[in-house]
Amino acid sequence: MDRQLLISIVIVIILFESLFIYLFLMYKKGNIDQNPIFLLFKKEWNILYHAFFKWRIKKRMVIQNDSYLFHKNSNYFYLFLALIHEQIIETIVFHIYLKKEEPNIALIMLVLHIYSVIYMLGDYNLMRNTPFRITKDKVRMKIGARRSLYFNLS
Repeated sequence: MDRQLLISIVIVIILFESLFIYLFLMYKKGNIDQNPIFLLFKKEWNILYHAFFKWRIKKRMVIQNDSYLFHKNSNYFYLFLALIHEQIIETIVFHIYLKKEEPNIALIMLVLHIYSVIYMLGDYNLMRNTPFRITKDKVRMKIGARRSLYFNLS
């Protein structure tokens, strides 16, 4: 590896460490409800689980009268398909171009693109298997791993 790449990797690692320290201090002060480091690992594990293991399992959950699936009545599948298609094309083009220019960076970009495709697959499967729930006084909406909304009807 050349010197410039090593310096860039060290800078990125220092920035991530400072972000984790800042989030942990915010958690200790009480500004954040859950430990952000454990929350990050929990979300990543959930996405990887849904990407690799949950896509083949038939739905165990019986959809009741008080739950609605978001992906059935939306065009999210087509947006998901377009994003996956774009990501795969971008992976191929960047890898071919960067392999000639910078082979080390090409490998790093390839790993990041593969992870992003796996992340999108897991997020879509998580959204597909998590319905909106409406009970007597609460509404629970969760769209993948990215967004969630909980509120009382009162």
